[in-house]
Amino acid sequence: MNLTVTTSPFAKRLSQHYRVDPEDLAHLDSLQYREESFRPGQDILSRGAAMTQLILLKSGWASRCRYTPDGMRQIVHVLLPGDIVTPGVFVTRHSDHGISAMTDVAVRFVEPDDMEGVLQASKKLAAAFWWAAEQEHGVLREQIVRLGWRSALHRIPHFFLELHRRLFLVD
Repeated sequence: MNLTVTTSPFAKRLSQHYRVDPEDLAHLDSLQYREESFRPGQDILSRGAAMTQLILLKSGWASRCRYTPDGMRQIVHVLLPGDIVTPGVFVTRHSDHGISAMTDVAVRFVEPDDMEGVLQASKKLAAAFWWAAEQEHGVLREQIVRLGWRSALHRIPHFFLELHRRLFLVD
């Protein structure tokens, strides 16, 4: 079987920390999807919006944010290429936060049933997917510590190191 080299940032991210068979990654890359582009500042997903599709960030940077009662925006996470924008689509019906493009962004919309079929066909791919989702939760926990405990002098370099490490995974 002649397999093409996996090029999607999502497949690269999944294969960085979990041993996934090349056939499974090729199957992942062959999933049907709809691709859409967003300009900086555009909402990809609004708070309260129905979550009906798995969204994967193909390129660009986006932010996961919440708004305070006085209208201020709090960025709680920066999403990078290869990140799962809506990992909760399998268990949550509405978003409790917004996703906005920070740069020019391309996202892929995948039907949850299609992804579920691929994950059911490969235990390794399923484990890698849930590993990636758990990594996002780890980053969010670190963000809580960064904002609540570290001074600005320590927050900024820590944030840059985190971005560097995450970008290195898909470059």
